[in-house]
Amino acid sequence: MARKQQGGFGLPQWSETTKMTDLSSPIQINPDPRILTLLVIGTEDNVKAYILRQHTLGVTEAGAWSKPIPVPSCPDKVLCVFNRITV
Repeated sequence: MARKQQGGFGLPQWSETTKMTDLSSPIQINPDPRILTLLVIGTEDNVKAYILRQHTLGVTEAGAWSKPIPVPSCPDKVLCVFNRITV
């Protein structure tokens, strides 16, 4: 079982495949074909609203997303990543 970590919006985060601690390194995406990776890019408020909406709809757990990561070429944008094992 994965270790419980603090998520990007103050909610618990379960990270099995992606480490988001070093913002200068590229995001590692697991090569396992069963893993679906979702990537959301936008302003921090819009990304947070999208993640919370997906949680409300039962699509993803809000705390399972990565912490917001600044997009280097767009100072007002962040990205968040979510990995899910599909069957």
